[in-house]
Amino acid sequence: AAWRTGHGRRARWHALQRRLCALRVRHALRVVHLGRCLLCGCGLRRGGALRDWHPLDLLAHTLDHLVRHSGADADALDDLIAGCALQRGEQAGNVARNALLGAGLPIGLPGTTIDRQCGSGQQAVHFAAQGVRSGEYDWAIGCGVESMSRVDLGPLFAPGGPRGEWYGTRSLARFEGNLPAQGPSAELIVEKWGLTRERL
Repeated sequence: AAWRTGHGRRARWHALQRRLCALRVRHALRVVHLGRCLLCGCGLRRGGALRDWHPLDLLAHTLDHLVRHSGADADALDDLIAGCALQRGEQAGNVARNALLGAGLPIGLPGTTIDRQCGSGQQAVHFAAQGVRSGEYDWAIGCGVESMSRVDLGPLFAPGGPRGEWYGTRSLARFEGNLPAQGPSAELIVEKWGLTRERL
Protein backbone atom coordinates (compact mmCIF):
# COMPACT_ATOMS: atom_id res chain seq x y z
CA ALA A 1 0.00 0.00 0.00
CA ALA A 2 2.85 2.37 0.78
CA TRP A 3 4.37 1.77 -2.67
CA ARG A 4 1.19 3.11 -4.31
CA THR A 5 1.53 6.48 -2.58
CA GLY A 6 3.95 9.14 -3.80
CA HIS A 7 5.78 9.19 -0.46
CA GLY A 8 6.12 5.40 -0.49
CA ARG A 9 7.57 5.34 -4.01
CA ARG A 10 10.10 8.02 -3.13
CA ALA A 11 11.13 6.19 0.03
CA ARG A 12 11.58 2.89 -1.83
CA TRP A 13 13.50 4.64 -4.60
CA HIS A 14 15.88 6.35 -2.15
CA ALA A 15 16.41 3.06 -0.32
CA LEU A 16 17.27 1.34 -3.60
CA GLN A 17 19.67 4.15 -4.52
CA ARG A 18 21.42 3.83 -1.17
CA ARG A 19 21.88 0.09 -1.68
CA LEU A 20 23.26 0.64 -5.18
CA CYS A 21 25.65 3.31 -3.90
CA ALA A 22 26.84 0.98 -1.16
CA LEU A 23 27.45 -1.75 -3.75
CA ARG A 24 29.38 0.63 -5.99
CA VAL A 25 31.55 1.80 -3.11
CA ARG A 26 32.18 -1.76 -1.93
CA HIS A 27 33.27 -2.90 -5.37
CA ALA A 28 35.27 0.26 -6.02
CA LEU A 29 37.41 -0.08 -2.90
CA ARG A 30 40.89 -1.26 -3.71
CA VAL A 31 43.33 -3.44 -1.84
CA VAL A 32 46.13 -1.30 -0.39
CA HIS A 33 49.66 -2.62 -0.73
CA LEU A 34 52.41 -1.32 1.54
CA GLY A 35 55.20 -0.34 -0.83
CA ARG A 36 57.95 0.09 1.74
CA CYS A 37 58.31 0.78 5.42
CA LEU A 38 61.25 2.70 6.85
CA LEU A 39 62.03 3.56 10.45
CA CYS A 40 64.80 5.99 11.26
CA GLY A 41 66.95 5.62 14.33
CA CYS A 42 65.61 6.65 17.73
CA GLY A 43 67.63 8.64 20.24
CA LEU A 44 67.24 9.43 23.90
CA ARG A 45 64.88 12.19 24.93
CA ARG A 46 67.60 14.46 26.29
CA GLY A 47 71.06 14.73 24.76
CA GLY A 48 70.57 11.77 22.44
CA ALA A 49 72.38 11.01 19.21
CA LEU A 50 69.81 12.95 17.16
CA ARG A 51 69.79 16.09 19.32
CA ASP A 52 71.53 18.17 16.63
CA TRP A 53 69.05 17.21 13.93
CA HIS A 54 66.28 19.67 13.15
CA PRO A 55 63.08 17.55 13.21
CA LEU A 56 62.15 18.57 9.66
CA ASP A 57 65.62 17.63 8.42
CA LEU A 58 65.27 14.27 10.13
CA LEU A 59 61.97 13.63 8.37
CA ALA A 60 63.28 14.99 5.05
CA HIS A 61 66.29 12.65 5.21
CA THR A 62 64.00 9.70 5.92
CA LEU A 63 61.62 10.60 3.09
CA ASP A 64 64.47 11.01 0.62
CA HIS A 65 65.85 7.60 1.59
CA LEU A 66 62.39 6.02 1.42
CA VAL A 67 61.58 7.24 -2.09
CA ARG A 68 65.02 6.50 -3.54
CA HIS A 69 65.28 2.98 -2.14
CA SER A 70 61.67 1.96 -2.80
CA GLY A 71 61.96 2.67 -6.51
CA ALA A 72 58.77 4.74 -6.36
CA ASP A 73 58.17 7.49 -8.92
CA ALA A 74 58.09 10.68 -6.87
CA ASP A 75 56.06 12.39 -9.60
CA ALA A 76 53.33 9.77 -9.17
CA LEU A 77 52.77 10.60 -5.48
CA ASP A 78 49.38 12.13 -4.74
CA ASP A 79 49.83 13.25 -1.14
CA LEU A 80 52.10 13.14 1.89
CA ILE A 81 50.54 13.00 5.34
CA ALA A 82 52.73 13.47 8.41
CA GLY A 83 51.85 13.02 12.05
CA CYS A 84 53.31 15.35 14.68
CA ALA A 85 51.89 15.79 18.16
CA LEU A 86 53.77 18.87 19.42
CA GLN A 87 53.35 21.33 16.57
CA ARG A 88 55.21 24.28 18.01
CA GLY A 89 58.71 25.72 17.79
CA GLU A 90 60.73 23.85 15.16
CA GLN A 91 57.74 21.58 14.55
CA ALA A 92 55.30 24.42 13.89
CA GLY A 93 53.84 25.19 10.50
CA ASN A 94 53.10 22.44 8.01
CA VAL A 95 55.69 19.79 8.93
CA ALA A 96 54.72 17.54 6.02
CA ARG A 97 55.04 20.21 3.36
CA ASN A 98 58.32 21.64 4.63
CA ALA A 99 59.88 18.20 5.04
CA LEU A 100 58.93 17.04 1.55
CA LEU A 101 60.52 20.18 0.11
CA GLY A 102 63.66 19.40 2.09
CA ALA A 103 63.58 15.84 0.76
CA GLY A 104 63.71 17.10 -2.82
CA LEU A 105 60.26 15.77 -3.67
CA PRO A 106 58.23 17.55 -6.36
CA ILE A 107 57.11 21.05 -5.34
CA GLY A 108 53.66 20.25 -6.69
CA LEU A 109 53.20 17.45 -4.14
CA PRO A 110 50.80 18.55 -1.37
CA GLY A 111 51.48 17.74 2.25
CA THR A 112 49.37 17.99 5.36
CA THR A 113 50.18 17.54 9.05
CA ILE A 114 47.87 15.91 11.59
CA ASP A 115 47.83 15.58 15.37
CA ARG A 116 46.34 12.58 17.10
CA GLN A 117 48.82 12.86 19.96
CA CYS A 118 50.83 9.67 20.47
CA GLY A 119 49.09 7.99 17.53
CA SER A 120 49.81 10.77 15.02
CA GLY A 121 52.24 8.88 12.78
CA GLN A 122 50.10 5.76 12.78
CA GLN A 123 47.01 7.80 11.92
CA ALA A 124 48.89 9.41 9.02
CA VAL A 125 49.53 5.93 7.58
CA HIS A 126 45.85 5.04 8.04
CA PHE A 127 44.71 8.21 6.25
CA ALA A 128 47.11 7.53 3.37
CA ALA A 129 45.84 3.95 3.08
CA GLN A 130 42.22 5.12 3.17
CA GLY A 131 42.92 7.56 0.35
CA VAL A 132 44.42 4.80 -1.79
CA ARG A 133 41.64 2.37 -0.94
CA SER A 134 38.92 4.87 -1.87
CA GLY A 135 40.52 5.56 -5.24
CA GLU A 136 41.41 9.18 -4.51
CA TYR A 137 45.13 8.35 -4.41
CA ASP A 138 47.27 5.97 -6.41
CA TRP A 139 50.36 6.55 -4.26
CA ALA A 140 50.66 8.29 -0.92
CA ILE A 141 53.10 8.47 1.98
CA GLY A 142 52.07 8.32 5.62
CA CYS A 143 54.80 9.24 8.10
CA GLY A 144 55.57 11.03 11.34
CA VAL A 145 58.26 12.86 13.28
CA GLU A 146 58.78 14.03 16.84
CA SER A 147 61.87 15.52 18.47
CA MET A 148 61.70 15.42 22.25
CA SER A 149 65.19 16.84 22.57
CA ARG A 150 64.48 20.00 20.62
CA VAL A 151 60.75 20.55 21.21
CA ASP A 152 59.93 20.40 24.90
CA LEU A 153 56.94 18.40 26.07
CA GLY A 154 55.96 21.25 28.35
CA PRO A 155 53.35 20.40 30.98
CA LEU A 156 52.10 17.26 29.22
CA PHE A 157 53.93 14.82 31.49
CA ALA A 158 54.73 17.01 34.50
CA PRO A 159 52.51 15.86 37.41
CA GLY A 160 52.91 19.14 39.29
CA GLY A 161 53.35 21.37 36.27
CA PRO A 162 50.96 24.01 35.00
CA ARG A 163 48.09 23.07 32.74
CA GLY A 164 48.62 23.62 29.02
CA GLU A 165 47.22 26.67 27.25
CA TRP A 166 45.33 24.70 24.62
CA TYR A 167 42.15 23.61 26.44
CA GLY A 168 39.97 26.70 26.23
CA THR A 169 37.39 27.90 28.73
CA ARG A 170 34.50 25.73 27.47
CA SER A 171 36.28 22.38 27.79
CA LEU A 172 37.64 23.37 31.21
CA ALA A 173 34.18 24.42 32.35
CA ARG A 174 32.71 21.11 31.19
CA PHE A 175 35.02 19.17 33.52
CA GLU A 176 35.18 21.80 36.26
CA GLY A 177 38.81 22.54 35.44
CA ASN A 178 39.87 18.94 36.00
CA LEU A 179 41.75 18.16 32.79
CA PRO A 180 45.13 16.76 33.88
CA ALA A 181 48.09 16.20 31.57
CA GLN A 182 48.84 12.82 29.99
CA GLY A 183 51.18 11.65 32.74
CA PRO A 184 48.72 12.20 35.62
CA SER A 185 45.91 10.87 33.39
CA ALA A 186 47.81 7.60 32.97
CA GLU A 187 48.21 7.33 36.73
CA LEU A 188 44.47 7.84 37.21
CA ILE A 189 43.72 5.04 34.70
CA VAL A 190 46.16 2.71 36.47
CA GLU A 191 44.53 3.45 39.81
CA LYS A 192 40.95 3.09 38.57
CA TRP A 193 41.43 -0.27 36.85
CA GLY A 194 44.16 -1.67 39.07
CA LEU A 195 46.66 -2.13 36.26
CA THR A 196 50.22 -3.35 36.90
CA ARG A 197 53.38 -3.36 34.83
CA GLU A 198 53.36 -7.16 34.80
CA ARG A 199 49.81 -7.29 33.49
CA LEU A 200 50.47 -4.68 30.82
